[in-house]
Amino acid sequence: MEKDIRIKLSHGLHARPSSEIIDKLSKMNVDSVTMASEKACANALSILELLTSGFLNDTVVRVKATGKDAEAAVQVIEEVLSKEIY
Repeated sequence: MEKDIRIKLSHGLHARPSSEIIDKLSKMNVDSVTMASEKACANALSILELLTSGFLNDTVVRVKATGKDAEAAVQVIEEVLSKEIY
């Protein structure tokens, strides 16, 4: 499952939304989840990679997930990245 998602977080991907993504994905049956832009790629199951990705507001990231809960994982990431204020 993959989907392009525009980041709407006013301060980009920072600690709080990264933590929410990690918390929710850790409860799912996924093999891998990646987020990639033109400038960076991050394993969405790694808090360190998310925090150092440099994904800013208005960046489009391609989210790819594999595993039983792949579709739900992409949906969770889209919900978090779509919040304008966090």
